[in-house]
Amino acid sequence: MSRSGNNEDFRFFNPTEGEPLSQSQRYDIHPMELVVQSLVGGPLEALSNHLQTLHESQVVLIARLKIMEESMYTDYSKEFWEVKG
Repeated sequence: MSRSGNNEDFRFFNPTEGEPLSQSQRYDIHPMELVVQSLVGGPLEALSNHLQTLHESQVVLIARLKIMEESMYTDYSKEFWEVKG
């Protein structure tokens, strides 16, 4: 299947900055790099989203563990002083 039109229909992005490349920068990219970027770009975006979700879940879990730890420490401290006092 051939595609009609000019190359201006395609958007090229700088992989490190995520911004569109200027026309002079486009010619510096090896065609094989463009192929690889087009093949793995979607899966890499999905992986990035999954890792972000994982990080957010870890933050929530750590906060809950700290609350539980403080609660246990407070309860233990009360029991200790009630027995001693």
